[in-house]
Amino acid sequence: MISPLLLLLGMFSCVTAENARKSDTRTDLGTAYLKEGNTPGAVEALRQASALNPQNATAWERLGLAYMASDAPKQAEDAFERAIRVGTALEPARVHYNYGLLLVRLERHEDALAQFEITLSDLTYRTPAKALNSKGYTLYTMGRYDEAIEVLGKAIHRAPKLCQARFHRGLSYQAQGHHSTALDDFESVIQSCGDEATGAYYHAAMSLFPLGETDAGCIYLRTARRASASDDFTKKILQTLQSECGA
Repeated sequence: MISPLLLLLGMFSCVTAENARKSDTRTDLGTAYLKEGNTPGAVEALRQASALNPQNATAWERLGLAYMASDAPKQAEDAFERAIRVGTALEPARVHYNYGLLLVRLERHEDALAQFEITLSDLTYRTPAKALNSKGYTLYTMGRYDEAIEVLGKAIHRAPKLCQARFHRGLSYQAQGHHSTALDDFESVIQSCGDEATGAYYHAAMSLFPLGETDAGCIYLRTARRASASDDFTKKILQTLQSECGA
């Protein structure tokens, strides 16, 4: 019977220098395809990269991202888990972070929180505010609003211009009925993020109405309607306009 150690050594020895080089080249190509939005090309290139060198953790991580973009969550999870097992990615914390994002999408919130904690425990991770924002949003989604507010406050402290963190904190305050405080966050997003603040306009309106600021709320709703790029979101705005503003 062959020992696990010999099997592992055999797996490493099967990767020639030429295959390792080709794997790195395919990884770069797949990454470029991902950035261009060519997900089929990215999947194909990154599958080739991981086949050429199964120890190329970066190829596995990028393949996970490509599968996420292709709406193939099972394959994405397998790729991320493979990257974690190999453990040689350029930025290991980033692998855990991206895996956490996938788990949020799959509504496996406790598992996602565990991945974000691993990310945040790595002091070499260069964008901890992003991980704090994702952790805070996950807590908000779970209804753990006090914890979400605390974590999102840390994200904002690290990156004051991170609009997503302020938006998610506003949602958490709003869910607790703290409409004045929520409004402060939504209006900060509106001022800082401009055209990207469609959701903030809508939620600011939803905090203005309970505060008795109906006219201002209706103005924000109409702004949200003009800026909306989603048919479903537009329908939601129009329904609220009808119920709150009579138009």
